[in-house]
Amino acid sequence: MQDMSVADDYANQGDNHYSHGRYNDAVTCYKKALQINPGLSEAWFNRGNALDELGRYNDAVKSYNKTLNINPGKFEAWFNRGISLGKLNRWDDAIESFDKALAITTSFSEVWNNRGIALGQIGRWVDAVASYDKALEIEPGKLWAWNNRGIALSRLGRWDDAIESFDKAIAIGPGFPVLRENRENTVEKKNRALASTLDI
Repeated sequence: MQDMSVADDYANQGDNHYSHGRYNDAVTCYKKALQINPGLSEAWFNRGNALDELGRYNDAVKSYNKTLNINPGKFEAWFNRGISLGKLNRWDDAIESFDKALAITTSFSEVWNNRGIALGQIGRWVDAVASYDKALEIEPGKLWAWNNRGIALSRLGRWDDAIESFDKAIAIGPGFPVLRENRENTVEKKNRALASTLDI
């Protein structure tokens, strides 16, 4: 019983280090906690978060896997695992992880948005748009979902829909120059596409 209390103390120290941005110290404390009690699913999860912050994405995924072996219903672990997998360019695995998160709850717009990004990375633009649409149903003011939707629609050659999406993003976040750049690039692509059609 005393050992379990010591494990909890180390885990709490890890949480404190994490909250102050001391990620290496956090990982060290979580490691000590888990050596005593490897069944601490939250310590595995928080260790994964700290490792991700350190750019150690493979190790983060392994830590999330440990969490999910103990608690497969932990939505946040599936979501964060998907984020780390995306940083490793393991897009199919990231999509699978986001889908697992969505099987638990569909009400978190950020999962749909990140799923759309992953789908776009493997060229599944139609599915990406559908994912962004879901994100925007939940959170209509989600600036980057409008932007990402515009990018996906542009890749599909749906210029007017893309421009409308960028306009929505600009209305929400007028201070982001990249949104106007994306809109202008799409207008140029539309004009080139129309010009090439007229040339025929």
